[in-house]
Amino acid sequence: MAQYLSNSHVEYFEFNLKSKKLTPLFGQGENEDYTAVYAKNEKDILVVTSKFNDFKRLYLFTEKSKDKKWEEIFAVKDGDITGLELDHKRQRILVSTNEQAYAKVYALSATTYKKQSLPNFKGADHVFAGSTTRDGQVTMFSVSTPQSPRMSYSYNWSTKKLFQWVYPSAPGVDLKKFVPAKLEFYPAQDGTKIPMFVRRPPQCEKELCPVIVHFHGGPEGQSNPGFSTWSQIYVDNGFIFVDPNVRGSDGYGKTWLHADDQSKRLKVITDIQDCATYIKANWKKDGKSPLVGVMGGSYGGYATLYAMTKFAGTYDAGVSNVGMSNLVTFLQNTASYRRGLRMAEYGDLEKDRDALIELSPITHIDKVKSPLMIIQGANDPRVPAGEALQIQKTLEKKNIPSSLVLFADEGHGAEKRENQVLQIGHILEFFKRHLQSPDSGK
Repeated sequence: MAQYLSNSHVEYFEFNLKSKKLTPLFGQGENEDYTAVYAKNEKDILVVTSKFNDFKRLYLFTEKSKDKKWEEIFAVKDGDITGLELDHKRQRILVSTNEQAYAKVYALSATTYKKQSLPNFKGADHVFAGSTTRDGQVTMFSVSTPQSPRMSYSYNWSTKKLFQWVYPSAPGVDLKKFVPAKLEFYPAQDGTKIPMFVRRPPQCEKELCPVIVHFHGGPEGQSNPGFSTWSQIYVDNGFIFVDPNVRGSDGYGKTWLHADDQSKRLKVITDIQDCATYIKANWKKDGKSPLVGVMGGSYGGYATLYAMTKFAGTYDAGVSNVGMSNLVTFLQNTASYRRGLRMAEYGDLEKDRDALIELSPITHIDKVKSPLMIIQGANDPRVPAGEALQIQKTLEKKNIPSSLVLFADEGHGAEKRENQVLQIGHILEFFKRHLQSPDSGK
């Protein structure tokens, strides 16, 4: 049994169904992340954790009377293990990894823990393991390439035969025009290399094109390469699309993940500013810098608001979707079941109040220089609509160009197809007007 104290702090217990006894296993009194399943013998436990390393590795946890032993059995270089699964007969362990934001799968013997061969999925950015038949003979895999939606395969472990079940289907769309994401880096103010995935329209290799920087949610999330209709929409409309993984993102080790916890965020929040600063200085054409927009949802929406307020002038236009404008009111009003988890990430309402105020976009609202659009669902339990309304009202009082798109029938992001179409249309029109029109940047 697992008890989550935050998104990255987990305690594990063993519960005896007969005696009703609950025995602590690991994680108690720590601040570590764990994922655990029983090993083949059902006495030892397979555990994924970063307790003993900066990255998550696979260990065998053996409990013999009072002596507890940890044995590392699998790891990847500079990458996290993100999941593991045993087949029904406990013959094989499938290990999922995140390596520089690329998803991979490895197979291990459940007895010897040695690697087993897997098919080679050529051209894949991501490979995911699916379910395995109850006899352990066949496993499903899904594969994503930069220029095709996920494809589904079955693999027979005995015959080594790979059979493709699902083929890409995109009527009327030329998938060859989808631009693969290129892994690049930009320097933070302290010299840290920040990874970013860049998708450039072909014409932008020679022409000066506007740039949209998209910050992911979380903040423990991660931007990934691979097939993305969302990113391609902006590429098709002449924008260079950039997905950074600033400090606080998942998949780069626990030091990176926890670099922005609570008041530590004050030291690394400038990663948001540094992205646009680097782009404007290094992506010039004929001595002219590109216009740069910023957008994101949830924490990405917060990052957008902070970019447009605290770092005003760095970005030329911004679209915040369900973002927090005031970390104090956000923590006070978010759903009660989430408050503890979010305070572990952003800070305590009492102990860290000064930092929360400094890190709130609304604190720096007077600095806003560029157009801003705010998108919000009226029924959002995570980021209450008041976060959008309070900053929009403040912008209106100060006569700062802004607009609010409020979906009365949505929660934390648009889920209904018609609303997604409206949302994308509003965003595209906004960025075209402020980053591509003849008067842009003047």
